[in-house]
Amino acid sequence: MLQVPDGSIYFWMYNEGLKHTPIEEIQEACAAAHVDIRPKDMQNWVNGWMRSDRTTGVKPSGNPAFVKGKNYFNTELYEYPENPSMAIGERTDCWVPCSSQNKPLIKWSQGCMSKEDAISYYGSCYLGENMKDLHHIVIDCDGDHNGLHLDTIRFLAKYRDKTHCLNKPKMLTDYPEYYSTVMNEGGYQEDEFFLPASFHLTFMTDRWIPTMHFPNAHIDIVGNRNNSLRYWKNKWWNKLSPLQLTPEIWNDIRDFIGRKENGE
Repeated sequence: MLQVPDGSIYFWMYNEGLKHTPIEEIQEACAAAHVDIRPKDMQNWVNGWMRSDRTTGVKPSGNPAFVKGKNYFNTELYEYPENPSMAIGERTDCWVPCSSQNKPLIKWSQGCMSKEDAISYYGSCYLGENMKDLHHIVIDCDGDHNGLHLDTIRFLAKYRDKTHCLNKPKMLTDYPEYYSTVMNEGGYQEDEFFLPASFHLTFMTDRWIPTMHFPNAHIDIVGNRNNSLRYWKNKWWNKLSPLQLTPEIWNDIRDFIGRKENGE
């Protein structure tokens, strides 16, 4: 168990944050030592955690966002820890200027910009969004990577009119293989002509979720646990606000991913 210092734990909390010591371990150690954690102590732990991972690039010890002994995506939503930034408000310095080739123009893992500064940065054409510590995550439907993946597109499309969605300009009907695929399957589905081939679904959450890649399902979860860049590029927004990520939505998406990853 951690050794809690005598006297004030204020600077100790900061150092434990730098090392990415899970808050559960700190709370357990403080309870055993009969030491109360004050709000400013908790804030200093958050400050240390954020400085270590986002600003200085120091590699943390351990992965407290992950539940030990489990496949990460087999984790229930409530089992992920609460995002420490929920206590201090959401970041606004999360934007990355990108070139006309959609390449970052700054070392974004060591510090980002406000949206206004990123837009005005020399050579900026597109924007990226560093998801670390934000109050939302992204479900990336990669429906046209190495072929057209209609199962994934059709499954995630039901959320497009419910939550914030960034859509790729290219529609299914812009892909010649779409016609041969659907004819082999027995025809078109209602309103399918207007589905984009790939899109980003944004969901609000107070959980701290890692970024995960699922090549067989053609879905990426761009989480808010680590430095992870979501590219806006030339995608168009559907003008909806992000929906709250519920256990029902989480389980629906992870059940689909589980089937695809297992070859079903």
